[in-house]
Amino acid sequence: MIRKTTRDFVLLCIAITYILTGNMLSIFSTGFPFRDYLRLILAAWGIITLFRMIDVRRIAIKNILTPLLFLTFLIIPTTVLFYGLKTDFTWTVLQVGDALAWIGVFSIAYRVGLQYPGMIKKAAPVLACSIIIYAALFTQVKLFSAGRGIPLISTAYYTLFFLPFALLSEKKIIKWGGTVLVLYTLLLCMKRTGFIAFVVGIVIYILVEYRSAPKGSKKRAFVLLGGLLALTAMYFFIMENTRGTFSVIDRLLSTGQTSNEGREDVWPVVISMIRYSDIIAVIFGHGFDTVIENSPLALSAHCDFLEVIYDYGVSGLLLYLTFYKRLWNGFIKMYRQGSELAAPMSFTFVTAFVVSLFSHLIIFPSYFLGFCLFWGLAMGSVDSEEANSLRY
Repeated sequence: MIRKTTRDFVLLCIAITYILTGNMLSIFSTGFPFRDYLRLILAAWGIITLFRMIDVRRIAIKNILTPLLFLTFLIIPTTVLFYGLKTDFTWTVLQVGDALAWIGVFSIAYRVGLQYPGMIKKAAPVLACSIIIYAALFTQVKLFSAGRGIPLISTAYYTLFFLPFALLSEKKIIKWGGTVLVLYTLLLCMKRTGFIAFVVGIVIYILVEYRSAPKGSKKRAFVLLGGLLALTAMYFFIMENTRGTFSVIDRLLSTGQTSNEGREDVWPVVISMIRYSDIIAVIFGHGFDTVIENSPLALSAHCDFLEVIYDYGVSGLLLYLTFYKRLWNGFIKMYRQGSELAAPMSFTFVTAFVVSLFSHLIIFPSYFLGFCLFWGLAMGSVDSEEANSLRY
C-alpha cells in the first residue's frame, strides 16, 4: 500500500512540475508539449480518485471532499453546455480539464495523505527545492519580457504557492532561503497583490508559530522579532510606493493588463452581468471562465468570489466557501493538536484569501496547484484517523 501511494505521489509531483516548468518555458517557444492534455489527465485521475473514496450511499457530509464532489457535478455540465455550443469537442473537453485540475490534484494528494500521513513531512524539503527552479526560470522570463507586460510574468506566483513546503521544513536554510526567493520573485515581477498576500501570510505564520512555542522560550523571542521585521518591511514598502507610477493602491485596483480598465471598472460590470443573468444561471452559473467570454470589457472578474458566482452560480459559491470552511476547520484541528502543519496551513489560508480577493486562483488551472498539493496532503494526514467514512 505504501509503495503504491508513494508511486502515485511521485507521478503527481512530476506531472505538476512538468506543467509549471512547461508554462514558464513557453515564453521562449520551447514549452513542453501536451500540457493541456496532462491537466485533463490530472483532472480525470483526481475525479476518479474522488469517486472511489466517497461512498455515495452514505456521503460523509462534514468531510472536505463532499463540496468538491458536488462542485464537480456542477462544473462539468455548465462548462460542457457553454463551450459545446461555441467550440469543438476537443476544446470543450480541455476546458473541463482546466476547470477540474485543482480538484483533481487536491483529491489525489488527499488520498496520499490519508494512506501515508507522514508523506507531507518527508516530501517537504524536496518540494521546497522546486522554489529554486521556479525562481531561476522566472528570472529568465523577466529578463526576456524586458518590461513588455508579457502575461507570463504572473508565473512568479509559482514560487509563492510552494512556500508552505519550505515553511514546514525543519532546516532553517530551506525555510528562510525559500522565503527570500519568494520575496525576490514577487518584487521582481512587481505583483502588489502577491507581495501583500506574502507579507500578511508570513506575519500570520509567525504569529501562529509564536503562539505554538512554549512561553519564555527562545523560539518565541525569535518569531516575535521576525514578525516585527516583516511588518516594518511592509510598512516601508507601502510608504515608498503609495504615490506615482508604482503606487500599491493603484496597482491593486489595476487589472495588470494592457487595457485602461481597473478593478473599480471591472467589478461593477461583473456585478451587473450577474444581476441581469436569468434565474437558472444565477443558481447554477454559466460555466468555467465565462466572465471573460461574455464581458463587454473582455476581462475576467479579477476577484474569485465574483468569478465563482458568475461561472458556477450561487450554489457554486456556497460549495466553494464550504470547501474553504473545511480547510479552516482543518487548520483549527491542527492548531489545537499542536501540529507543525498549523503554521504553514495558516500561511496558505491567508495568502489564498488575499489573492482571491484581488486576483484569481480558480480560473488559472496551474496557479495554485502547489497549495492544492499541500492542502490535500495536510488534510489527508489530519483525517487519517477518521478514514472509516471513506472507502478504497
